[in-house]
Amino acid sequence: LIKTGQASLGDVPADIRSAVAESLAASTEISKKGKDAIGQATVVMDYIDQADGQISGFTTGVIGIGSAMIPGTPAYNLARTIDTIKANGGFQARQAMRDASPTGGALGQVSEQENRLLQATLGSLDIGHGEEQLRANMAKVRQHFSNLVAILSAGPGATATIREDGKVVITGGK
Repeated sequence: LIKTGQASLGDVPADIRSAVAESLAASTEISKKGKDAIGQATVVMDYIDQADGQISGFTTGVIGIGSAMIPGTPAYNLARTIDTIKANGGFQARQAMRDASPTGGALGQVSEQENRLLQATLGSLDIGHGEEQLRANMAKVRQHFSNLVAILSAGPGATATIREDGKVVITGGK
C-alpha cells in the first residue's frame, strides 16, 4: 500500500516500521510520482524533437514573428509547439516549488507575468530568436528533461554528477 501511495509509513505499526522503511530504501522500484515525472519528461522531449524539425529561417526571427499569428503557417505551428513545451516547463517549476515547501503550498495564485518567468527558467524559447539561438536554447531544455529522467531512473544508492557540457552521469545504484 505504501509503494502505491495508498498508505504512508506512519500507518505502519511502530514495531515493524523500521523494517518496512529499510525494505523501501532497498527497493529498486521507481515511485508513482517518479514514473509520472518520467512520463511527462518523455512527452516534453517528444515535443522538443517535433519543434526541432519545425525550426527554420522561415519560422524564426523577424519572418517567424511576422507569420506566427497566421494559423496554418509553419511559424504558427512552431509557436504552438513551443507553447506546449513552455507550459510543461512552467508546471514542472511550480511542482518543484510545491514539493520543496514544507506545507506543499509554496505558491498561491500565480500571475501571468510570474507564469511566463517560471516558464523561462529552463531557457528562452521564443521564435523571435534566430534559428541557431532557438536550437541552442531548445537543446538546453531537452538536456534538462533528459537529466531529470536519468536521475529519476537511477534508483537508491546512485550518485549523479554533472559534466561540463551539462549532462548528468549516474554511477552506482541498484
